[in-house]
Amino acid sequence: MKAFAMTSFGGNEVMKEINLDIPEPNENEVQVKIHYAGVNPIDWKTREGYMKNFYPHTFPMILGKDASGIVTKIGENVKNFKVGDVIYSNTNKSDRSVGAYAEYITLDENIVAHAPGNISLAEAASVPLVSLTAWQALFDTIQLVKGKAILIHGGAGAVGGIAIQLAKLYSATVYATANIMQHDFVKSIGADVVLNYEDTNYPTLINQEIDAAFDCAGGNSIGKSIEIVKPNGMIVTIVGGINDELQQEANKKNITLKMMITTPNGAQLSKIKSAIEENKLRLSPIKEFAFDQISEALTASQSGTLKGKAVISIA
Repeated sequence: MKAFAMTSFGGNEVMKEINLDIPEPNENEVQVKIHYAGVNPIDWKTREGYMKNFYPHTFPMILGKDASGIVTKIGENVKNFKVGDVIYSNTNKSDRSVGAYAEYITLDENIVAHAPGNISLAEAASVPLVSLTAWQALFDTIQLVKGKAILIHGGAGAVGGIAIQLAKLYSATVYATANIMQHDFVKSIGADVVLNYEDTNYPTLINQEIDAAFDCAGGNSIGKSIEIVKPNGMIVTIVGGINDELQQEANKKNITLKMMITTPNGAQLSKIKSAIEENKLRLSPIKEFAFDQISEALTASQSGTLKGKAVISIA
């Protein structure tokens, strides 16, 4: 099978086409013919070497954390899928050198879900990582429930946008930060109050106690959140930035700071599938790239100017 892999850390020059045997599923796995792979910032950050201290890297390394496609074989113990099923999945396997920028992949059935029936496979490939990140931050880590108030930094982004909508589905009060040009959009997806992140005084504009904050933006978001979140609250970040000084400030209010890493989860993707099919989640627009345009797709993601998400057509 054809795949694109990084052969070392670096820029687009390290992305090379390689040929591998089609992987065979073990007893608990499904083999998937990938139709589309999603592109996420973690892909180019991994290629550049920013993640090398977080987990081992083995070259050649196939990037790609999201996939949609068709089940082509199943292991003997697989219960919930059959050949021909249309699926989507976060592909973050224990062997991180095997990703979705390939024609085939094998995945444990526990991290796979049937794809939403009302969207295209291209759209489905854009969903798993961002939606699982939002879901796990809100419900597994923060344990958000009805009536709570949350501040979501980066509300116009792919993760932040999903997080706003999920929080509203669970009847939370949502404050969000965004560029002033994105305020109408962020309000349209459910935010109760949208704050201009460039306004250094925005914490004074919040008129109620905030139970938790979810940082999808970085910068000074954690510091501002410490000012806003009430004592015994929680701040979760997916972009890092927790240092000793911020930890000390958080400790003064008994605020918990957490860096979260997303975990593949098929059961949660099934719940997200239902929300999509019920038209309760508005997805980001997508831009398709051909399989041999992976470098262009990574560049588009890295530029920060892409409206929506890049997906790679593989089938």
